[in-house]
This record gives sequence, C-alpha cells and structure tokens, in this order.
Amino acid sequence: MCLAVKALAILLTGVQPPLLFEIAGLPLGLGLLMLGHWSTTQYGRSRLIVVAAILSSLAALASASKALLKLAEPLESLQAVFGGFGPMVAALLIGLRLRAVGGVASKVARRALLISIMFIPLMILGAMAAELAGERFLELGLLAFAALWLLLAHAVGGMSSVSVTVEGRDTPPDLLAG
Repeated sequence: MCLAVKALAILLTGVQPPLLFEIAGLPLGLGLLMLGHWSTTQYGRSRLIVVAAILSSLAALASASKALLKLAEPLESLQAVFGGFGPMVAALLIGLRLRAVGGVASKVARRALLISIMFIPLMILGAMAAELAGERFLELGLLAFAALWLLLAHAVGGMSSVSVTVEGRDTPPDLLAG
C-alpha cells in the first residue's frame, strides 16, 4: 500500500512523500512472510516456502534498515538488492509452490507469479512514460505493480474465508457441516 500511496502522491503533486519509498519494502516483506506461513498451514511445508520466507524477511529488514540507518555505500547496494528483488523472487517461489498444489490455491499462485513476472516490464513501462511525459510518470509502473500486490491480497483474503483444507483437499465449508 505504501508503494501505491507514494506513486499517487508523486503523480499528483510531483513531490515524493517522506519515508514512504524507504519503508515500502517492510509491509511487502511482512506480507509475503505471512503468505508463506498461510500456504504452509494450508498445504504443508516446502523448501520453496522456506527460501521465500528468508527472502521476505531480508527484504523487510533491508527496507527498515534503509529507513532507520544511514548506511555505507556497499550496505546500501545490498539493501537495494534484497529490498527490491527479494519480494519478487519470494512471490515467484510462493507462486510456484501454490501452482503445484492446484485447486483453489491456483488463483493465488497465478497472481503471485504475475507479480514476479511483470516487475521488470512494469518498471520499463514506467521508464518509457518518464522519458515521454516527464520524470513523475516513472511512477506509473510502480502504481501498476502496487495494484498487482493488492490483487494478490484480495485473492488470499477471499481464499482464507471460503476454503477449508480437509485430508489434503480444499472443501467448501458448507460441505463440512452436519
């Protein structure tokens, strides 16, 4: 959500709100960590989810460290790598795991995979818009990227309220009654 607010603020005013970009990775990393935990409780443990959880945690820590500390140049580069690409790789790994599960989880898997695949093209789109219409339009790619994250959150929210796992299968709750 921080990314969407930041992108909209820059598009509308041309001024970046303080600290929103620096802390944006924190909710992304924590959200992916929770998604990994959710998929583990629903579908069992997986090495992909463990790696995704590590990357998500590193992304969240990198983002928080950028916001709270003045980092030396080599550490700032590491922060950019983990904070920028960590969530995309984590989304890819979670998407691959949920795709393998199939069933109701495939909706979340498709959206997680879409996020990881579309990151680079959306950033290129933003750079092209900035070149054509001005620097503030760089945020268009970031705004579209934030919208994909919101679609993923919507899919997970819908799934957790609609399905229950019984003997490894997703079953609608009304079939469990009685």
